[in-house]
Amino acid sequence: MLGETLQNSAELRSFFKSPIIRADKKKAVVEKLFSAKVGKDALNFVLFLVEKGRESLIAEVLKAYQQLRFTTLGVVEAEARVAFALGKTEEAQLQTSIEKMTGKQVRLSIKIDPAVIGGAVVKIGDKVYDGSVKSNLDALRKKLLAN
Repeated sequence: MLGETLQNSAELRSFFKSPIIRADKKKAVVEKLFSAKVGKDALNFVLFLVEKGRESLIAEVLKAYQQLRFTTLGVVEAEARVAFALGKTEEAQLQTSIEKMTGKQVRLSIKIDPAVIGGAVVKIGDKVYDGSVKSNLDALRKKLLAN
């Protein structure tokens, strides 16, 4: 929740990065925004970072924590690029296919990219699985030109 809030709010990111705003003001804002929404340990950790002048690292620390947590739980993050918005059934089928392929639980994010034309391009970590129509057309063009 903290990470998403920081990611979605440019004003909050600017607020934390500002050297003009004192730490006590930043701590007050953190407590007001998050005390009822996050656990005590998470809140205290963020307040500690602010107190030590490391509030600019909050987003990076949260991202690293999330990656460690996912690794421990056997969860992988996957990003799929598709040509157009998928329905709920299609999203579920895509996620199920990726889970079967990886043998892990998948946290899937889907992005619309008209250049894909059709199919999907899935990125899991540093691996890319390209099942797009564009890729298949490019491969066909190369074969035809080679012959």
